[in-house]
Amino acid sequence: MILLVLHALATEGVDEVPPDAALPGWRVGETAPFDVRTTIETAIRLRTEGDLPGATTLLAGVSDLVGPELRNWYEYQRGINEELAWHFAEARTWYERVIERGGEHVPDARFRLALVLEDLGETEAAAAQMRELARLKGLDESDVLTLALQGGITDIHNGRVRRGTRALTEALAATEGGPTHTWLRAKARYTLARQSLAEADATSLTGSQRRLVRRLKARIALIDAATAEIVRVVNTPGPEPEWILASLLALGESYRRLGDDLAAAPPPASLSAEEQARYHELLRPYVENAYTKAWHYWDEGLAMAGRLGFESPKVQTLKERSNALPR
Repeated sequence: MILLVLHALATEGVDEVPPDAALPGWRVGETAPFDVRTTIETAIRLRTEGDLPGATTLLAGVSDLVGPELRNWYEYQRGINEELAWHFAEARTWYERVIERGGEHVPDARFRLALVLEDLGETEAAAAQMRELARLKGLDESDVLTLALQGGITDIHNGRVRRGTRALTEALAATEGGPTHTWLRAKARYTLARQSLAEADATSLTGSQRRLVRRLKARIALIDAATAEIVRVVNTPGPEPEWILASLLALGESYRRLGDDLAAAPPPASLSAEEQARYHELLRPYVENAYTKAWHYWDEGLAMAGRLGFESPKVQTLKERSNALPR
């Protein structure tokens, strides 16, 4: 922050600064030098150390001082800060500026633009960005795996489930046990889990007694498959709290829906009048068990966020879902 303070003093007409505040090569009585590149680097350091608000303030403060030679790099850093602050629309604007201007930061900006478009629900637009990246030549092995992981995620989001699952399975096998790509590996496993949960949620609990039992077993099997992937998310080196939290939120939501659907399931027509009258009473323990599991996973998410000091809009969502759960 010392550079901003010195710059402010200079622009206010203060000519002298105590010698212990002087920069190397600057003599008392001279105007303080101001290095925009150093300021941007300081903002990046603040961000990596966890001071995102400080980094954002520092970058915003030098906006009018950034020349054309640093403009793309600067705007790319602004985009990252907004993305990490969950301001996806603002991040999109910064990344699109970088891409429009061209230059060495375009591939990175295009990749991060794909991420924020996905967060904004514009999955086809995200896929278009990934197709542009796939055309790049000379990618190293790490970049190829990065594109494979995010490309598979994007395919699943766009309904190309078989292709996306195959791509993720291959990319995850190539990175398994290593220290790299942990954020994307956790996101990939969350995406696979979320797909299983979506299929479970779509499994209707209606029909004949035999059909109802078959569908319920299929639904539980899908939730179990998702749970196995979520265990892998939790065990990804890091840890990766963003995807652990998202996974626990989704798993709890699937159990809540299971409880709701069991509570609302119409009695099979084959049951006698007396059996139909007792049907929901007999199901009540299973409904309550599903709600208990939902609460448990949401509570685990809140506890994890508290332990790690992790801040996310999902934390508030967990609280709201937990408070609204039938007791």
